[in-house]
Amino acid sequence: MPIVSIIMPIYNIGHKQRAFQTAVHSLQRQTFTDFELLIINDGSPDRVSGDIARKYAKKDGRIRVIDKENGGQESTRRLGLQQAEGEFILHMDQDDYYFPNAIELFLNRQKETNADVVIAPNGHFAFSTKLKYHMPGKASWINDRVLSNREFMEEYYISFFGVNILPVSIWNKLYKQSFLENNPTPPTINKYTEDINYNMHLLPYADKISIMSDITYLWRWGGYSSDTSTYDLDAWKFLYQNKIQLMQQWSLEEKFEKFAAIEMLNCCLSSYYSLFCKCNSREQVRENILKTLSDPTINYALETVNRLDTGNPRIVMIRNNQIELLLDYLEQKVDNTRFRRRIYGGIRDLTRLLHVGG
Repeated sequence: MPIVSIIMPIYNIGHKQRAFQTAVHSLQRQTFTDFELLIINDGSPDRVSGDIARKYAKKDGRIRVIDKENGGQESTRRLGLQQAEGEFILHMDQDDYYFPNAIELFLNRQKETNADVVIAPNGHFAFSTKLKYHMPGKASWINDRVLSNREFMEEYYISFFGVNILPVSIWNKLYKQSFLENNPTPPTINKYTEDINYNMHLLPYADKISIMSDITYLWRWGGYSSDTSTYDLDAWKFLYQNKIQLMQQWSLEEKFEKFAAIEMLNCCLSSYYSLFCKCNSREQVRENILKTLSDPTINYALETVNRLDTGNPRIVMIRNNQIELLLDYLEQKVDNTRFRRRIYGGIRDLTRLLHVGG
């Protein structure tokens, strides 16, 4: 039996083999070696993803490859949990990176604290940026600490409701397998926000949560997760509905509802901005804004903000139905973003020329 099971969903890695290789090699270089890697092919239509993964499995007996029909990351991770044999569980995306001592750090921390879950911060890298520029270290914004259930619920659970104190994703956490087995399984939502949903349902049942400041994981910006996570407002609305239910379940409405509602409306702003970037049409964005303002979930968030008040000027625009002002703001933001991209692109191209010339 391996000590740790690492669950990695894969999808269409045929055209991203180098990124996938980086992810797998980061595990094969771990200072702690008693683990299994479950690579689960989520019905990749490229027809080569499973074969690519099996090449690694033939060379490394710790790797198991499982093929399944396409169902999304959530169903893929759930299948991985059913198949895992380890005492502890880690998750990883197909193009990310664990620092060489990551598993050892997680296990040492768990052994010291006997925590149900160990949480660590993560860094990120962009596109093809060389990993040699990213060194392991400690995050300045998070402190080593052991939390009781009460401390977590009173001080840190708010991270899932719009106030970022702890990382909420699934891939920078070590879970005790027995903890997962002995507590209610989080409901499935079949949305790309599934990892947040999973943790916000699960962590309130932990007796003890250990936080460590060591950065263990690098998330690839512009990679697999961000490619598949185009801004889907429906996913965030569904997540917000789940948050409302959890606030009621744990009697946290008074403390959390304002922040959750503001977060929901900020998601609206992000979706408007994303649409403006794609279509460059004020009229189309205006129609989208009017559509969202008639949505019951968005109206619930607006009513909450109206009742509790907020000074955020963009949310005030939504609240007061100031559509043209909001469109002016979005148009200016899109123009500024495009200008910065042109500048950064020119600097990047010049740097490459100088590097080649040198």
